[in-house]
Amino acid sequence: MRDILRTHLLSQVVNTPTQKKNHILDWVVTPDIDLINNLQVMDKCISDHKVIVFELPYCKPKLVKRTITCRTKNIDNQALGTDIQRAAEDMKNDYTKNLVDTTEN
Repeated sequence: MRDILRTHLLSQVVNTPTQKKNHILDWVVTPDIDLINNLQVMDKCISDHKVIVFELPYCKPKLVKRTITCRTKNIDNQALGTDIQRAAEDMKNDYTKNLVDTTEN
């Protein structure tokens, strides 16, 4: 796994055990370790894994309200829903295929 991270110029920044048996099983992976601030591993007794908390130097963008209008009033909602589901499945399949291609190379 470390070779894969190095190949893609990524770093794993958790260096404290994240599991009750003192293993580091939960990772925070980043292309720039300077982006991760105040990383803490805390035992909140939620499970056998500890909670990882950290800050990122980004601000939440403001919500921009938009009005969307449509010229067509006769929309087949069922067909639209089906199209959206198919598009989501295609995107998921493309993403999964890309991950497999990346790890196989």
